[in-house]
Amino acid sequence: MLLTTKAIVLSKRRLEDNDALVTLLTERSGKLKAIAKGAKSSRSMVAATTQPFTLGEFVLDVGASWNRVRSVDVLESFRHIQEDLLLMGYGAYFLETAAQLLQEGEENRGMFKLLSEVLRGMNGYDHRQKTEGEKAADSGALDLSWVKVVYELKLLSVLGFDIQLKRCVRCGAEGAHEAFNVVEGGAVCQACALESDDRIGRMLFNIMDYVKNQGVEVLLVTKINRLYVHKLDILCKRFMTQHLGYQEYKSLEFLKAIRKV
Repeated sequence: MLLTTKAIVLSKRRLEDNDALVTLLTERSGKLKAIAKGAKSSRSMVAATTQPFTLGEFVLDVGASWNRVRSVDVLESFRHIQEDLLLMGYGAYFLETAAQLLQEGEENRGMFKLLSEVLRGMNGYDHRQKTEGEKAADSGALDLSWVKVVYELKLLSVLGFDIQLKRCVRCGAEGAHEAFNVVEGGAVCQACALESDDRIGRMLFNIMDYVKNQGVEVLLVTKINRLYVHKLDILCKRFMTQHLGYQEYKSLEFLKAIRKV
């Protein structure tokens, strides 16, 4: 059976001879793995069209045992991301989370849309102005730490782990809550709050609600105080570990290393 679908190449692994196994995030069928014949040969047209970050129109021969790449029409290569070490570090993390957290063959158009929009936003920005934290807020550059927070909050949502922001997770009371419980998944009202709950304050709730209701294009250029970004970064890590399970992301180690350069 032939499947024609837009897809992003998440990873590529060499097989015997000149073949490669590519992991794709497809728009129609979620995560799929497929063999790309000759993809490791320097003379192969397939090699250039199956690199990680590539967004293309793929024709796949879907089989009972293995899928095979028939052809690829490249739509975007996200060249600026691949040319910049810091952008590539963040981008690699986004690809790796998609590859590890999605089940193969499970459709998730929201995940495809999220990853496409985040990569497009990073690539379309002036990559010479990329930076992090306070310098980003001062210079008008893209704050990559904030991009990571936006991606992670949206990722939790498309995977079905919406953080409860308006109602107390214990009694259901609505209000302007300030306490938060990671294990229970969201806001805790003043009457139910325990000493063990995190007092994250109204501002973090407001920012998370803003992220939930705004599109990626607007969010990426929104300026948020670096202290709040740092707090949200820690909160997202704890929430993802609790609800998605601990994951060893090699890309995060790479990102830590290049941040020190």
